[in-house]
Amino acid sequence: MPLYHILESGSRPAGRQTRAVPCGGVVTINSQSKEINPEWTILGFAHYARVIRRGARRFSSVSSAADLQQVAFENPDGQQVLV
Repeated sequence: MPLYHILESGSRPAGRQTRAVPCGGVVTINSQSKEINPEWTILGFAHYARVIRRGARRFSSVSSAADLQQVAFENPDGQQVLV
């Protein structure tokens, strides 16, 4: 099950969650009014999309700070990024 969906219809089934993060879309479209609203998750998605390229591979990374969460990727051009 994906952590995020790109679109959400605006009527979420009760209790639908993945891990501790609600499994909603980055954009919600109201099916009646056709209004499009960005969700808070679009900010995180945009942050990752700026530096992680298609075909990137995730690799292991460890932080010395216990309260810092991170993830590392190597882009197809060899550039390594830490988010």
